[in-house]
Amino acid sequence: NDAKTTKTETPADDVIHFDDCGELKVGTIMVSSWGYDQTNIDFYVVTRRTKSTVDITPIASDVAPTGTWGVSKVNPLTSHYFDILDQKGTSPIKGKRIRFESDKASRTSIKIDDYRRAYIWDGTTQTETSGG
Repeated sequence: NDAKTTKTETPADDVIHFDDCGELKVGTIMVSSWGYDQTNIDFYVVTRRTKSTVDITPIASDVAPTGTWGVSKVNPLTSHYFDILDQKGTSPIKGKRIRFESDKASRTSIKIDDYRRAYIWDGTTQTETSGG
């Protein structure tokens, strides 16, 4: 990766800002998988990008049952994705810091809130489960 990086002044945050993080740009779809006794899948599209932050907007999901109780296959609903890029749809979540996690996957993410983190969607169908 040829991206130049600089650490923030907050060591506890351990955020790396990319001067040129080409992989995360307007139109990139991100996915968040979260939950305690169930797995919830949320999709977002990047609607604005600065040097170190992004604005994202939730997009609807296409949910298909698998035949197994409580298990569904989930993909972003592409028609909703294009509506958002055309400035129609829900309000954006603004100013989320971009992180590069140096875990096994070494991937870019954004923290949505205390229990959700979104990653660049790799195009694969996601699996969602219900609790119980």
